[in-house]
Amino acid sequence: MSAITDILFNLFEQKEFVDVIAILDRLYLWVACKKGITSNPRSFIQLSLKAMKRLGDNNRVNLVFKFCQGLAQDRLDKSSPLTPIHRIPFGLMQYCIEFFTCTSVMQVTTQSVSCHMFAF
Repeated sequence: MSAITDILFNLFEQKEFVDVIAILDRLYLWVACKKGITSNPRSFIQLSLKAMKRLGDNNRVNLVFKFCQGLAQDRLDKSSPLTPIHRIPFGLMQYCIEFFTCTSVMQVTTQSVSCHMFAF
C-alpha cells in the first residue's frame, strides 16, 4: 500500500461510518466521471453495500458482485464479456431489474419491452 492509502485508511478508521460512506460515494462518483460513465452512479457505494448485506443476511449469493463480474470480465477467447450483452440473457435481466425497481405502477409499461432486448 502507498503512504496516501495508509493515511486515508487511518483517517477513515477515526471517522463515523456514515461519513466514510459519504466520502467513498463522492470518490466513486469522481472516478466514474473520470472513466467516462455518464449514467447515474451517485450513492453506488452505499446502495451496493446495502444490497450485498441484504443478500448475505438472507443466505443468498452475492449477485451484485456476480453481475458486475459477468459484465466486466471477458471470456477466455476475449470475444465478449462473460454475460452476453447483445443476446437474450441481458434483455431478460434488464427487463426484470427495471420491473422490480419500479416504485410506481405508472413506471410499468409494455413500451419498455422491445424485440431488440430479446434478440438471439
